[in-house]
Amino acid sequence: MGSGAGGYGPHARPATAVWSSHGLVDSPPTGLDLPAPMELTLALLCEEARDRPDGRFDILGVFTELSAPGFPAVQDRMTAFFIMEWDADEAGTQAFRADLTAADGTRVVTIEGETEVPVRQPGSSAAQTRLALPLEKIVFPQAGPYHFDLVAGGNVHRACSLFLSERQG
Repeated sequence: MGSGAGGYGPHARPATAVWSSHGLVDSPPTGLDLPAPMELTLALLCEEARDRPDGRFDILGVFTELSAPGFPAVQDRMTAFFIMEWDADEAGTQAFRADLTAADGTRVVTIEGETEVPVRQPGSSAAQTRLALPLEKIVFPQAGPYHFDLVAGGNVHRACSLFLSERQG
């Protein structure tokens, strides 16, 4: 296969799929210059995330499952932690939304905000947004799978999953 969408060689571009009113198409319309989207590089749930003076985070008590004596259940405290990397074309104010969603599509909690993405010099590392979102008194209506979707940079990213079970005995 030669160069072009999905091909190989010095001018190859990664294959792109776009949803349109006509269904899934292989590539965007010609003449449309799409920047690289924000990349979600880390997403997790934990007991606490501490910002350190040296720019690092201490992540304590990472979990993917919780149990409760019955439902609905209340989680007194937890923290959602996300790291997003931005393309140079995305500098400026960027809105984001994080939705904790049950398997049936019901939103349990929604967090909305904005982040300021700095302009980066060519050859430097990508701009990052690090979000530590403390959550309190989250009500889970039933046992089963839940997940966070992160909406940012014009895209929806499946962030992290959580499974809730009923404690036996």
